[in-house]
Amino acid sequence: MLEFLLAPSNLPFSVALGLMCALGLMEVVGLLMGFSASGPLDDLLPDFDTDVDLSADTDLSTDAADIGGGHSSFLATFFDWLSIGHVPTLVWLVMALLGFGSLGLIVQMLMVKFNGTFLSGGLASVPAFLGTLPLLHVVGKPLGRLFQDQTSAISQQDLVGKTAVITLGKAELGKPAQAKLQDEHGKTHYVLVEPSEAGQTFETGETVVLVEQSGAWFKGVRFE
Repeated sequence: MLEFLLAPSNLPFSVALGLMCALGLMEVVGLLMGFSASGPLDDLLPDFDTDVDLSADTDLSTDAADIGGGHSSFLATFFDWLSIGHVPTLVWLVMALLGFGSLGLIVQMLMVKFNGTFLSGGLASVPAFLGTLPLLHVVGKPLGRLFQDQTSAISQQDLVGKTAVITLGKAELGKPAQAKLQDEHGKTHYVLVEPSEAGQTFETGETVVLVEQSGAWFKGVRFE
């Protein structure tokens, strides 16, 4: 087994699993010393906290087409689909490394069994990477709800009534733009906002009040 793990063609997957173990060990040691690595990692990657609430059976390509707000809307939807921001960043990294490493080794095992030889590390990484994406979506959302139940995380509906600043794009009715706000716990949220009335637009830098959650994004009014 060790020979299989250390084979040159399996190097990307062995390294991924090794990093996963190192992150887990770092977190355990940190907790014993009264320090958690999750907090600093979450602070380093605030843009990944998209906080767009999509139903579990919604297809990514359909959401992206419905949003129609350009690259920022697509990225926000894609990050949400990957469960980025739904679980602590350290947990997300561990899931990603575990999925990529495990799926890569499974691919190589199947190749050796049926063809008698390894794929190159680069070729085997393609199905491993593509397989990891839906795995993060399927596992991340339920895990995120579990973390919300056990932490001070607030629901999407709790963001209604708060002020946010448009950070990317121009918001029009049916074409939301990205906005940034902080909740009472100091956690940064990136959400999609559209005007509540036809004919209104929100430019980058404007402050708006979230007045209603509408599907995958919020409706807002200009802050006076």
